[in-house]
Amino acid sequence: MIYVIIGVSLIFGSLAFILTVDNAKYYLAGYNTMPKEQREQVDIETYLKMFKQAHITLAISTFLLGVVTLLWFGDRVAALFISIYPLLFFGYFLFKTYPLFKQKKSK
Repeated sequence: MIYVIIGVSLIFGSLAFILTVDNAKYYLAGYNTMPKEQREQVDIETYLKMFKQAHITLAISTFLLGVVTLLWFGDRVAALFISIYPLLFFGYFLFKTYPLFKQKKSK
């Protein structure tokens, strides 16, 4: 189970450095399907700064909390933690970054 915790943490951490402004139009879900005019209205640099910070935080916290959960509660609870914690984290991240994707009103 420790290998799963390490692997999941490494995946989240690597996502922080893989996604850049140059390749976001290909890899970022939702952003890649927007028309060019709509993409220009999104503050992608601010979003990607938040994305990077959030994924580094997620990687470190998943590793630390996952190891603590494994040592204190065992494999089953650690597996449950690894399954649920990222979903809750991404829900919070979506809530915090939603205003960046609101379309600007043109006058």
